[in-house]
Amino acid sequence: MTLSCGSTAFAAVFEHNIDDGDLKVTSDNCNADGYLVYSLSGHKSNHKIIVNGAKTTITLDSVKIETTDGKSAIDIGDDADVELIISGVNSLTVNNTVTGYGTDAGIHISGGSLTISGTDADDDTLVINTGLNGAAIGSNGVDPNFDKTWGEDFTGTIVIDSGVTVNANSKYASGIGSGSMADMSGEITVNGGTVNTNSEWASGIGSGVRGKMSGDITVNGGTVNANCVYDSSGIGSGYHGEMNGDITINGGDITAKSEHYGAGIGCGASGDMSGTITINGGNVIAESGYDGAGIGTGDANFGEKIYDMSGQININGGIVTATSANGQVGIGAGSGSIASGDITIHGDTVITLGDDNAIGAKGESEGTIYIYKGAVINGITVSDSDELKDAGILNDNMGAEIVENTSTYSLGKLNNVSRINAAKAGDTVYVYESELSKGKLPYYVLEALAKSDNVTLVVVGENGETAEIKSSSVPEKGKNAFFTIDELLEMVK
Repeated sequence: MTLSCGSTAFAAVFEHNIDDGDLKVTSDNCNADGYLVYSLSGHKSNHKIIVNGAKTTITLDSVKIETTDGKSAIDIGDDADVELIISGVNSLTVNNTVTGYGTDAGIHISGGSLTISGTDADDDTLVINTGLNGAAIGSNGVDPNFDKTWGEDFTGTIVIDSGVTVNANSKYASGIGSGSMADMSGEITVNGGTVNTNSEWASGIGSGVRGKMSGDITVNGGTVNANCVYDSSGIGSGYHGEMNGDITINGGDITAKSEHYGAGIGCGASGDMSGTITINGGNVIAESGYDGAGIGTGDANFGEKIYDMSGQININGGIVTATSANGQVGIGAGSGSIASGDITIHGDTVITLGDDNAIGAKGESEGTIYIYKGAVINGITVSDSDELKDAGILNDNMGAEIVENTSTYSLGKLNNVSRINAAKAGDTVYVYESELSKGKLPYYVLEALAKSDNVTLVVVGENGETAEIKSSSVPEKGKNAFFTIDELLEMVK
């Protein structure tokens, strides 16, 4: 069945049984506002859903698709925008009965846009299982044992909203992100629901084996269980892959685990970390099963160079548990790595480390650990560094400074909603244009400001100009919206 986009956003709902054949959605005769809405049912092998150049909403109603030719069950083109609504229990499986493995993703999306949500029914579930090398949701890969070329970079956008459970399982490729031997430079956002990923050799969420994670991973809410068997991260980069993107956790219940030598959140084994990990809230458990950090870099003893945590780890709020095995660090640089970047822990944070885990690096490092007074680490309310060193929480391989809390906050690149919520009446929050992530401020930060009594936000422009924004000036925007610096300054003109 092949259908082109309709001419209006109020198109009728087309019903299609996957038993009757492939569903193909194209952009033929589609105007700027047109899209199609589908409701799918049925159970069939080798029948697929293919979307090219179209904006469409597709409801999977207890659908089961199993491919035996190694091709994706759902294929979303680079210029397609798909909203996938899950109703009942649905499963997508990629197999190859000839070779025994497939190189395609379960839901293939490399440069397009995909949003997954449910109907809020208790059983709304999407289960995706791939063979080797293709992500469960994301880009295709190549066989790392035979192919000398790189897989397909994931440059698109994946958003998971509330009301759905997504179980994504893969091997050599990430559960959600890029395939094997492939980079992840797109955006992955979890706003709600339950997301369970399990991958062998690749990250649960992020990049595949040997893939670089240079995109953005954001968790705003929901429950996330991201697991990697072997040497990649739970959330972050794959084995032998650099993490130079941004991982931001603003809320939710998150468990990220590498069962072997990768970090729970950060890098896989033998990878540099030049990106930024920011935790603003939520309940976060990050674990390395062997010699990686709970949060930071993986074990560096598999490579021929000294790997570096040159990026930043910022923990600004929430309840965080970070553990590793064999006496390695809970937060910082894994075994064999150094840390030229900094670690900052703010006073609104409760952190639990393993019995023999510290914060920092085992090797001599140039980075600094900044801990604000009032933070609680292993039951100790921080007031000076000596008590942390005496308790084995800080080692001597990184510099350490204990910072006084003040009533003036610099928001900067941290986009720190939790610190705004903690601000007292009369406090001021500064936002600097030069430090804003991608020059934009998420709407949820200003939404939190609007809920705070007598707290002022000051925007500081590139040339030093300032403007105050009162809570009454904050306009309504969508939950995933951003404000540019020009929009912020426009509010006070």
